[in-house]
Amino acid sequence: MKILLSVDDDPALAEVLGTLDWSVEVSKWSEILVVHVVPQNSLFLAGTDAPRARRGETLMERVSERLSRLPVRVTRVLAKGDPAQEIVRMADSTCAELIVLGAWGERRDVLMGSVAQRVVSLAPTDVLVVRGRDRHGRGDESAGSFRALLAVDGSVGSEAGIDAFSRKLRARSASIRVVHVLEAAPTLWEAGREQGSFIEHLNEKASGVLAWALEMLERRGLQAEGEWRRGDPAAQILEAARESGSDVIVVGSRGHSAIREMVLGGITHRVLRQAPCSVLCARGWAPQSGALSRRWLSETWEPGAGMA
Repeated sequence: MKILLSVDDDPALAEVLGTLDWSVEVSKWSEILVVHVVPQNSLFLAGTDAPRARRGETLMERVSERLSRLPVRVTRVLAKGDPAQEIVRMADSTCAELIVLGAWGERRDVLMGSVAQRVVSLAPTDVLVVRGRDRHGRGDESAGSFRALLAVDGSVGSEAGIDAFSRKLRARSASIRVVHVLEAAPTLWEAGREQGSFIEHLNEKASGVLAWALEMLERRGLQAEGEWRRGDPAAQILEAARESGSDVIVVGSRGHSAIREMVLGGITHRVLRQAPCSVLCARGWAPQSGALSRRWLSETWEPGAGMA
């Protein structure tokens, strides 16, 4: 398997490299493709590309030296153009199975919009967007453990998230919490309190989704705790992540609605913008074509009683 690691001369770089140490199951990977994209802007003269390219080469050399201790092949690529488009294009052409990048676009990419969010929207594979949090004083770094929050809704996107988490991150070293959110308006919920059958139906539905997710994890040899909440899905996922001190949130980037996930404001994008930690966006489909991604095309998907 191949990781595409997007690097930039940004403070998030140190956190991105550190994330490879404690969260990514590097032993499963054969190659890390280190990519730096020099943005091209018509407002600048063509000659200004040369210094930028030299800085990019120097940056990639430093990153490659840092990665040389890992048991994987490291390849460097310098590209020019729109950062998000180039990252997605290279991931597709090299058949990378995981893109890792920092959340730097949300701080400075004002004109183009967030690079990270655009990559998540267009990528043909899973994307780990790294956002740092203070892990010191937790007492679990020596054991290499971390805290993962898996958001599930019973859809193909949820299974993609479970699959990506178990195969690509250090899932066996993680403390795993599974959260399912019932998206019910408060007025509807309060009205339904007088109808026991309504509340019972919702309880059974939520319990069924959680049981399904926990069983999926158990099949992969992973143990987890589960809970369900009601309310706005993105807000509840973020609250659960803060409460548990999560290091990574795992979401299926299809979610409840394929259409909603193609525009800003979808559940995945809201989590990505506001998350207090890194976010693994699992890709169960390719938004540009509407087709399932490479992995899902190779399997027969039988949709269950999910929430999609």
